[in-house]
Amino acid sequence: MSEHEKSAGATGESPAETDVHPTRARMLALLGTNPNYFGTLPGVGFEAVEKLAADTTYEALSCVSYSPERDRLEATIEVRRPTGYSGPLCTAGSFEYVRFWVDYGTGWEDAGVSVVNVHDIPAGTDCAGRRWHPLSYVVGVDHHPKRRWCGSPVLPKVRAILSWGVEPPSTPPPASPADWQPVWGDIRECRIQIRPRTFWLTDIADLVGSSVLDKVIAQLPPHLKAVPAPTEPDPGPVAALPLPEMLEASRRADVPDHRSMVPHLAQQKVLAGPTPEVFLGSANLLKGLDIDLSAILDLLDEGKGDTTYEELRCLGLDETASALVATFTVKKPSGYAGGPCTKGSTEYVAFWADWDDDCSPQYLGTVEVAVHDYEKVDDPGLCYAAVLPVDLGALRRPCDEARLSRVRAVLSWGTPPSTTDPDAVPYWGNRIDRHVQVAPGLPYDGTARFTRVGGVPSDNVSQVTGLTSVGALGSLPVVIANVARPVAVGAPFAGWVHLQGPLDPALAGRTYRLRAVSDSGSEHVFTTAFVRVSPSGALVPVTPGADGALIYPGSAQFDAGELGRFAPGGDERWTVYLEFWVGGSWVAEAQAAVRMDNTVEHVELQLETAAACKMPAGPVQGTLIASDLNFRSWSIQVLGSNPWPVTPVAPGSGLPLSTTVPAPPPGRAFQIDFTGAPPCGYVVRLWLNEDVVVSSTYPVRSTNDDQGLCLV
Repeated sequence: MSEHEKSAGATGESPAETDVHPTRARMLALLGTNPNYFGTLPGVGFEAVEKLAADTTYEALSCVSYSPERDRLEATIEVRRPTGYSGPLCTAGSFEYVRFWVDYGTGWEDAGVSVVNVHDIPAGTDCAGRRWHPLSYVVGVDHHPKRRWCGSPVLPKVRAILSWGVEPPSTPPPASPADWQPVWGDIRECRIQIRPRTFWLTDIADLVGSSVLDKVIAQLPPHLKAVPAPTEPDPGPVAALPLPEMLEASRRADVPDHRSMVPHLAQQKVLAGPTPEVFLGSANLLKGLDIDLSAILDLLDEGKGDTTYEELRCLGLDETASALVATFTVKKPSGYAGGPCTKGSTEYVAFWADWDDDCSPQYLGTVEVAVHDYEKVDDPGLCYAAVLPVDLGALRRPCDEARLSRVRAVLSWGTPPSTTDPDAVPYWGNRIDRHVQVAPGLPYDGTARFTRVGGVPSDNVSQVTGLTSVGALGSLPVVIANVARPVAVGAPFAGWVHLQGPLDPALAGRTYRLRAVSDSGSEHVFTTAFVRVSPSGALVPVTPGADGALIYPGSAQFDAGELGRFAPGGDERWTVYLEFWVGGSWVAEAQAAVRMDNTVEHVELQLETAAACKMPAGPVQGTLIASDLNFRSWSIQVLGSNPWPVTPVAPGSGLPLSTTVPAPPPGRAFQIDFTGAPPCGYVVRLWLNEDVVVSSTYPVRSTNDDQGLCLV
């Protein structure tokens, strides 16, 4: 399925915009009684009642893409209607989940899930009379790619599964989670490009063959053989192809001269306004290349807005990354000034926003994305994300004042788009407009405060208990903002606790520190090094002074408001103070409580194999212990070269066991059926899942215990 095909699934007849499908509002209750109610989870022992899959009436995926510079997967969601999302702003609303899968050629690999909170937002029009809906949201996950050197390009396929209200599964059931279809949602695929790493000795095998390489390595001294291969992207700089060589290669690929010459003409300032001096310089440059400069300029003027080689497809707001994200496709294998071992060329994306809905768009910035020629590019092309961080803190409003805005992206190959005229049309590229919603929140007011505690919005962490809470409004969902994952109310924290604050200009430049005090009286000044992210996506190491002192960040330098982190261990409650140096002493101007839980109580698995090394395929009984103060669920998984789906049942009755009820000591008896399983060695794994926010990132702490068996 291509990334730009029509949305999967049927939408049926279009009812009035305010009507909601009768089973949509009851979906979770229906699935709770029959997980296969809509026919999307076959093979679990339940018959479908009302078959419905990948319905895109209410939401759809318009793009899936990747930012090579930021190593981030992005998916753009269209929320199409004003109603059908479980309530207006100031209520819990509902969630749109997107799970990403990546295929490097050996099958689909789970790349993670992200989520955005959506609501019923009344229909209306902007200042230009355009309808607000559909609203464009973006969700993403950071990706740790498999890299190779530039001579062996890595162009994997990525799949995104959008599902309203239900998180797409990452493990069976269903038998193939990457092929799972949501009830309401969509599926999109596209190929992406991974930034190469530095060339390494073993990469010679790509050029001379592995047998020759083995002989070379055998003659190396031991200390060279032990040097690990580099994993970081190639730092460059990479040289551009010489103009004659680039033109020759482009002409062989039938790339027209008025395409190939654009970066060079832009560099010589010919496109900015020809003068006698400019023409003299360009004439010397083009001498002997059989180039008609006047004809090229005429063709460019006649063909502005050409999308033969690249095209903007999607644009939206990623609240998790505090960024506008534009997705464009590189459509052809050639026409980009050189292969991946050269400098290639640049796609520029300029961003504009009419935040105040007064039809006066504001220029926000331009993002550069490197692109190259490849031997083969599948239809519809390679999908790239251009990510521009935006200071959303300055745009927040209370939840009873929806902030809807029109945004624009302008794509231009080879030469930057205009920064003064939002209506200017590029030579090669296009522009698109979309409507976005800025999530509610407190606007900047010069007040020091924590915006996130352990990854969770500070409003959703109780100042009394230090546990996640419903917040001051009493109904907002609790979400780990860093990765956009819902977390249970009443959850403690474990591992690293990160603290973030507003990038308020009134606070930027002041000297601050973080200090924590536990209920038992222990004191901790934050001196641990951490990392901030620059607007360009670069990671900037930060090391506090011996007294914890740092300079408060501003939005021009950083895009996440990271203030510091600590990992106190234990299970105590801590109070963290944000202190500023005022008049020769430290003065606390904000505080937050955080309850730690770094102890796992009980997780144990025993199989009744009678100490046999090998067993016949059939029912296997055992006992499991899975309990904790913050118990969420337990599950059993069977691993091996032939993974076997199992459903734990009660011995004797055969009734499925509830995995959401704790199994405290001395444990609960269970039975799993291996009848028909191929002879093989298997690992039976018990998972205990707890509602604990782990290292400011994961909403669930999962601990396992394994037992092995061999079937004959």
